[in-house]
Formats: sequence, C-alpha cells, structure tokens
Amino acid sequence: MTSTADTTSDNTGHPLLHAAYRPFFLAATIQGAVIMLFWLIDYLSGYPMASLYGQKQWHAHEMLHGFALAFVAGYLLHAVGNWTGIEPLGRRTLLGLVLLWLGGRFLPFFPDLIPPSLAAMPDLLFPLLLTAIVAATLIETRSSHAYAVIEVLLFTSVVAIVNYWQAVGWFATRVTTDGTMLLTLIALLAVLAGKLIPGFTERTLGLEMRPARHAALIENTAIGTIYALVLMIPFVGPTHWLSAVTALIAAIANGLRLRSWYLPEIWREPSLWVLYCGYGWIVLGLLMLAAGAIGITTPEAGWHGLGVGGIGLFAAGLMTRVVDANRSRTPQPPPDSWIVTGYVLLNVAAGALAVLPWLIDTLTLRWHIVAGVGWILALTLLAWRFFEPLATAQDS
Repeated sequence: MTSTADTTSDNTGHPLLHAAYRPFFLAATIQGAVIMLFWLIDYLSGYPMASLYGQKQWHAHEMLHGFALAFVAGYLLHAVGNWTGIEPLGRRTLLGLVLLWLGGRFLPFFPDLIPPSLAAMPDLLFPLLLTAIVAATLIETRSSHAYAVIEVLLFTSVVAIVNYWQAVGWFATRVTTDGTMLLTLIALLAVLAGKLIPGFTERTLGLEMRPARHAALIENTAIGTIYALVLMIPFVGPTHWLSAVTALIAAIANGLRLRSWYLPEIWREPSLWVLYCGYGWIVLGLLMLAAGAIGITTPEAGWHGLGVGGIGLFAAGLMTRVVDANRSRTPQPPPDSWIVTGYVLLNVAAGALAVLPWLIDTLTLRWHIVAGVGWILALTLLAWRFFEPLATAQDS
C-alpha cells in the first residue's frame, strides 16, 4: 500500500509539493506538537485561549481537524495514487488544499475579529473536498478499496457539516461533534487496518498468515459496531446503556481481530509493533468507553485512549512507513532510534491520559503534564526526522 517512489511523475517545483503526503505529514507533526504546547500552557496557566470552538473544546477540535485529518489526507491521497495508478490532484490543487487546512488552524482563534461563518468555513470545506477527490478517483477506476473508504469519508463530511452548523449557531446537539469525528476516524483506521496490518506483517516477516476461525463474522462485527457507535452517540450520548453495550461488543470483536493477526515476532520490528500498539489502544479505548458509560471510569478516558493512543500511534507508524518507503534506499531501513523513542513516548502519553488517572486519580494534574510533554516530544522527534526527506528532493 505504499510505493517506493513519489507517485507523481513530474518532480518540478518545491519538493514539498511532489506528493500529497509530503506537506500533510510535515504539517501534522508540527501542528500536533505546537497545539499540544498551547494546550499545556493553557491548562497550567488557567487563562484559556479564545476560540470559536470554546475554551475547553478547542484542543480536541484541533487534534481531530488539524493533526488527524492532515495525516488522513496525506496518507489517503498518496495511497489512492498507488491503488489506482492515477495521481488524484495536481500541484496547485494540493497547495490549495494545504492552505485551506492551514486556514482552519488559524481563523477560529480570532472570534472577536472574524465572523463564525467565515472562521469555520475551512474546516467545513476540507473534509468535503478530500472526500470528493478520493471518491472521484476510486470510483473512476473501480478500485476494490472504493466503497469502504468512501463511506467512512462521507461520515467525516457529514460531521463537518454538523460541526459548521454548531459553530455558527444554527444547530445544537446533546454532545459536541468531536466524539463523532473521533469515532469516524477510528472507523477509517479500522477499515484500513484490515488490509495494512496483515499485509505489512506478511511482507516484513516473510510469512503467510492463516485466516482466523470465524474471520468474516469477527471482521463484520468489529467494523459494524464502530459504525453503530458513530451513528448512535450523537443521539443517545456516550453514557447511555446502548452506547455501553455497543462499545463493549466493539472492544471484544476488535480484540479478537487483533489477536488473529498477532505473532510474537512483531516485537523485533518497530514498524510492526507500533501499528499493533495503535490498534491495541483502539481496543482499550472502546473498552474504556463502555466502562465510562456505566461510571467505572470517565468517558474522557476512552476518548483519550482512542485519540492519543489509537490515532497517534497508527499515524506515527503509517507516516514513518510512507516516508521511508519513498526514499531511494533499498531495502527499506527500519525506523531509527529517535523515531522508536517517539513511538514509546506516544504510548506513555496515552497511558498517562487514559489509564493512570483511573488508577490514581489524586495525581490527575501530573498525569496530564506527563501526557502533554510526552506527546510534544514524540511529535517533535517525528517532525525532526521527517523534515529532510519530506522537504528536500528525493535522493538519486
């Protein structure tokens, strides 16, 4: 699912525009570190930042519409080119898409100067355009990946529309759209993981994996229950008993799915175990959502497990694979020690937010500081190690 060269044939212009993953991966890592730094300052100082999305919700919005969607855009636009043999967008369109994403990162932080209808517009248009570009290319080529990917991207577009309505005051729901967007992105990762994790494992370890018993039932239940949560939570909320039951079934099904892929040999390969850890956090996050719905822990523990652990580690692993695969060196080198340190720090950050406050709630402030610093250091390491291969021309 990754190529060994940039998908575009014409490598004129700035290297950052040679392929869609280049600007978006660099933007994701830099923005992810910077926005967490601002959140940590905000959290410790007691002087909340002004934002269109509220004094408490802005950091969740930025992590999803900023970091996560930048990673998703870079990966999908790159992968679609590999799946179909067609580059989905040109240099100018790519530059325009990046600038649109950047607009969404700045405009909402000036609520007194910029009308909500304008400030929220980039975060409405970006998912819509991304969905249209990916869908048009996949449908044109009748790619086997088309329908599963397109239907999840359509969910992101619907959530973006509702988010816009909320931002401009046209519509109010019982919960914010952040939880729905997070679960939608988790659904997308779950769909991709079914192809990526077994395929990468087979190629990296040089073996053939046997399908698990009842594989089809497990696959359909694992994906279907996440879809059900996406549709259910905006109406009943995350603490309803239906949400608890569905999240529990989703955790069990996805845990069985992960177990069917697992081999002890993965721990020799950081490029593999980072993806297994990311999917493990998705399983744990779903389980903690179920526990939070019945009061065993807080719903935030589940959200943090899914977001920081699931999306964070999965994004780090896939971005590293794409960046390394598109260097000219063959064979592909393993991630260096700095990147592996970043993987470890992301696990620490996820644990400090999702697990440790539940175990020792008297140290919640300290756990939040540990998580914030761990995330910042991890994303800074990734941005540093990615900068040269992303911002310079491919080695000859």
